[in-house]
Order: sequence, then structure tokens, then C-alpha cells
Amino acid sequence: MSDTPPLFLTDQHVSELVTLNDAIAALEVMLRREAQGLAHNIPKALATFAERSSLHGLGSFSEDAALGGFKTWINTPGGASAVMSLFDTDRGGFRALVQAGLLGQLRTAGISGLATDWLAPAEARDMAIIGTGRQATLQIASVAVVRRISRLRVYSPNADSRRDFTARMRGLFSFEIVDCDSAESALRDAEIVTIVTRARAPFIHAGMIADDAHVNAVGAILPANAEIEADVLARARVVAVDSIAGVRRNSRELIDFYGEDEAAWQAVQTLGRIIAAGRQPRRPAGMTLFKSMGMGLSDLAMAEMILDRAAARGCGIPLEGPKVMPLARWSEKA
Repeated sequence: MSDTPPLFLTDQHVSELVTLNDAIAALEVMLRREAQGLAHNIPKALATFAERSSLHGLGSFSEDAALGGFKTWINTPGGASAVMSLFDTDRGGFRALVQAGLLGQLRTAGISGLATDWLAPAEARDMAIIGTGRQATLQIASVAVVRRISRLRVYSPNADSRRDFTARMRGLFSFEIVDCDSAESALRDAEIVTIVTRARAPFIHAGMIADDAHVNAVGAILPANAEIEADVLARARVVAVDSIAGVRRNSRELIDFYGEDEAAWQAVQTLGRIIAAGRQPRRPAGMTLFKSMGMGLSDLAMAEMILDRAAARGCGIPLEGPKVMPLARWSEKA
């Protein structure tokens, strides 16, 4: 193993090393590797407790990069935090511990941007976002990376939060931003739709969505949560996901719709498989939907880029420590 000590990289380091544009590019590379059988997810561990609180663990490894790791995090009404541990899978070494709050936001937003790039009409300009929580800003930015947005319509049920969010977005983006007082008005004729809420019951039905729209449904990642009605899935001509195993385990929306029908599940595609097949002209009609639950390879795509750049720029905090525990710290039972 290398004598180089492992690094601790903070959210500040992450912000200095990678951008949202970088995240989208890194995710595309990693999903191609997954489709080639070179990179693999490790199933998610999830526990829910108290009111709207959860603990999570996601793993992954890449054979060609000789890198693997686990991201663990907690999400509660009082706050959230995450760390990612990274290992050299050839030598068995511990490479880094990364504060993973920003890493997680970048990969969650980035994969929506990537899905939009592959599935939305090339000429799409009109976007709607449903939900104004902490993920929403980067979700908008990720779509703006891949499409030239001319108008964004915003809806959340809390009028004060919606107004404040709309004002902040007008300070960040140059396109028109509209505060909508209903989900219906926000979604009407929108070409790209991102739904990022913590809704417990589905509230978006197919009649609210334009015929040729692309939908990113990325908010309901717990089995108790749901954003879209079954008729949205029924109407979509393409249903793509980040991980089949992930949605089959934790997406209430897809579990309720597809059930145990293996033939029906065969119609669901991973985004990686679509990317590996190569870009095809989008057919002129039909809604597309991307359901993201979060997967380890999305985190690993970011972490690999962060580690490479940290090494090249000599940044990060070395984690020095003794190689073995001194015997003086042990005592025998009398």
C-alpha cells in the first residue's frame, strides 16, 4: 500500500474542485462504465425513524478506476449531513474521507441534467419546477446547463417560501421566472418538468403534463413518499431510472404501478443503458420520465473526479495517525 496518508476533503474543497458542468460530464462517463460492466452499485441501506427522519448508506466500486466507497448520511427536520469514505480496491488502502453534502447535491442535480440532455426535446426552453427546498436551485441550474431555458415557472404550496425562492432565482438566472399559485398553472405546456418535493401522497397526474414533456421525478426517495400518480407512468413512452434495484426496493410510485409483473418491469430502462446505446433522434411525440432514487455510482463519479483534482492541486487535509495501537493501551484481565 502507498505511504501517502488519506485525505479529508471538506465541502469547501469540493466547491473549489468541481462544478455542476463537471458533475454532468463525470456522471455520463460513469454510467457508460456501468453499462460496460466495469462499475457496480452496492444496494442501499435505509432506516426511517421519528418524524421525517432517515439514515442511509450507499456503496459502489469501479474496477477500472480501482476505487470503491460508501456514502452514509442522515436527514432529519433539524438538518442533514453526509460523509463518503473511499478505498483503493487493488491495494486495500484507505484513500479519503469526503464531506459529502455538496457532493450529494451536485450528483443529484447533475443526473437530472444528464437525463434531461438525453430525453428532453433538443428545442425545449420552457421549464417548470415543483418544490422549492434545498435541492431545487441546483436542479434548475443542471437543466440550464443542457438546455437554453427561456422561462421557468415555480410552484410550492407555501406562498411565502415560493415568493422568496422566486426572488432568489431571479438574482441567479437571466431567464424569465414566474411565481405560480398552483401546480396546474406551473405545469401547463411546460416542456421540461422537475418535481423535487417531500410529498407523502401523489399530487401530479398525467392530465397536468404536456404531451411531449420530459419529467424529472426526483423528490420521493423514501418508501413512504410519492409525487406522481400512476397515470403519469402509464402515459410515459420512456420510463428511465438511475438504478432498477433502487427503484424496486424504495420507490413507492414504481412499486405500486409495476408490482411483481416482471414483464412490465422489463420496459423500465436505466439511464446508463440508454447512454451506452448511443444518442438516437427523439421521436416526435410522447412524454418521457426519469425517476432518480440516488445510487452509489453517482457519488463515486463525483468522488473520483474530486480525488484526482485534489491530488493534482495538492489540496486536502492529511489524516495522519499511528499504524498500530501501542500495546501499552491494552490490559490483561487479572
